[in-house]
Amino acid sequence: MPAKKSLLIKTTGGAAVTFIEGASDSSTGGCGPDATGCVSVSGSANTVFSGFTFRNGYAYNAAKEYDIASSYFAAFAAGGTYYQQVYDSVFTGNHGRGICRQGWYLRCKFYDNTDIGSCVLMIGNMSACVLYSNGKTATDYILYNNVNTFNCSLYEDVCGSSKLQNINGRIVNGAYETLNGIMLNFSQANNPIIGSIIKAATYNTQTLYSSTIVNAEPYFHAPWNGDCRLQRPSQGVGIGVAADPYGKISVSDFCKYMRGDFYNNPLVHEDGTINAGAFAEDLAEGGSDVYIDAENGDDANDGASEVTAKKTLAAAMQVKLPNNAKFVALPGHYNSGSAMHSGYSFLSYANNKNVRQNNSVKSRVIVPEGRTLISRDGPETTFIEGAADPGSDDPKELGRGPNAVRCVFLEKNATVSGFTIRWGRTDWYDSENDGTQQYQDDFYAAGVFGRAASNNGQGALNGTKVVNCIITENYGDLGGAGGVTSFYNCRAIGNWGCNYGAFFRHGAAYNCYLGNSRGNRMCDVLFDCVNCTFDSDNYGTSGAVTVPFENIQSSAKVWNFLLLSATNPGIKLGNNVKNILIDSNLEPVYGGTPENVYQPMSLADLRKLYRSGVAISRWSPSIDRGTSDALAIVGDEDVIGNARVIGDAIDIGAYECAMPEARGVMLFVH
Repeated sequence: MPAKKSLLIKTTGGAAVTFIEGASDSSTGGCGPDATGCVSVSGSANTVFSGFTFRNGYAYNAAKEYDIASSYFAAFAAGGTYYQQVYDSVFTGNHGRGICRQGWYLRCKFYDNTDIGSCVLMIGNMSACVLYSNGKTATDYILYNNVNTFNCSLYEDVCGSSKLQNINGRIVNGAYETLNGIMLNFSQANNPIIGSIIKAATYNTQTLYSSTIVNAEPYFHAPWNGDCRLQRPSQGVGIGVAADPYGKISVSDFCKYMRGDFYNNPLVHEDGTINAGAFAEDLAEGGSDVYIDAENGDDANDGASEVTAKKTLAAAMQVKLPNNAKFVALPGHYNSGSAMHSGYSFLSYANNKNVRQNNSVKSRVIVPEGRTLISRDGPETTFIEGAADPGSDDPKELGRGPNAVRCVFLEKNATVSGFTIRWGRTDWYDSENDGTQQYQDDFYAAGVFGRAASNNGQGALNGTKVVNCIITENYGDLGGAGGVTSFYNCRAIGNWGCNYGAFFRHGAAYNCYLGNSRGNRMCDVLFDCVNCTFDSDNYGTSGAVTVPFENIQSSAKVWNFLLLSATNPGIKLGNNVKNILIDSNLEPVYGGTPENVYQPMSLADLRKLYRSGVAISRWSPSIDRGTSDALAIVGDEDVIGNARVIGDAIDIGAYECAMPEARGVMLFVH
């Protein structure tokens, strides 16, 4: 439509009930030469659209970038100026090389648009807009070329874009969060990003920042639904600005573009501060938990309360949580439902035709990135249970195979807390006959498997945690209790790492107990072992002696460690050893100078002073012998919740001795 002078086109019912709709090319069912976009405006006078939903627009993807007539842009194509404007509107379900070109967009929402090879907006301005879940196919940019944004919120969780914003414009008071490796890129170094909080994968180092926080989560409340209100403790609260200290943005531009928030509320708070993002309101810390009940739940429920709980863990994980909310499991046995994690946590190095390479072992639950799955009542009543492969050809008859189910997979920075985790399995391979060692996911971590920081086989930890869990009877090829994660206050009992890692392969342990486990190495690729006890009933896979550690990382702390297991004399203990208790027959190999290595007696005599790893005598040499340096790491409680310091100092091992008769001289009267 040609523009008229100061033409206002405004709906009476608003965007919820008023639609401008395009149409797909009938011959392709999508984009094509006969596709129809929603609106094209030409001319230099002001034209304002207010209160519409622009949806289902399609573009001809072969069109040239600046050819408005040939529908390069699917939803709104403004011609030649910045004066065409769209207020209080929604853009959704549009598909094309681009979605919008030119214009000024005020209080608009953009979601579920697919731009194929270009951008959501090219050349224009945005004020108090919200963008989320756009660009689900390969995209060059979200915003491109002279796009200025003032108080906008952006959350792109499924975008295939390589760049978030490549512009000659500015980001003012923005709140941006991107996933999947999107970078923020500027083509001119003197365009400021000011008063903003931005989380992206990488940043153009020439970009000029002022009063901006980067690489930090904005803590949006529920961004997958477009609710991008900041939730405390967001660092974006109050960091916005009303002027540019660099003088590159005029005062008149601030007055022009900062006209209120997404709901048209004043941007400036009573105390004079301005939030980053499109919403003046911010929320107190907290959120709505999602509940799961294996006994009485139903996956058709919303999970918003214990009464309306989900039934399976896999179904609950599909619910998008507000920031700071948790998944809460009620007592029961979680042994139904399963899911496959995306991609590889490790690359497959399998190069032998006899080794299965399917990436087929599922997990009972995959905890999403940054989320916590916690039991309400603790590990004694709440169980996550894996399963053996029903057609297993496992030569050790442990039920391993390609159709086995491990218990838990943790995405980056995810946590599982307060469960008994048992009966998980992985696939298996024959290391003697198949030759090359296999690092594929199917063989890893029967109990809990964490997403590695990279899939190059190095297993760098990625912020995942297992807290206050009992991990038992899990049978893996590489890692029985788990792998590529950190364990806190856990008891790992009766697990097998049939090749390596009865406890874990790639991991760290704090305040943990290991007992009755089998593996040629207890911990393979060790990142830390602080205040842990390895009991007397741990053995190699074939029943021979085992070694506590192998492939110890250079910075790994081995502090306050109690070893009661039979092992080879020349065990490796690493570079950073403090206050450990081992038997007198061992001749450890250290990478550095150890501090306080206690070897008071033979292994047989040492074992007499402990029962299930707990000191039972005042002569137990672990009592009050630990280094206090560990307290900052292990916290105030031992593995079963006793105070971490009861006597004069922290004890060595996972348990703090709480028995009065073991802490003082007893007087017997005859």
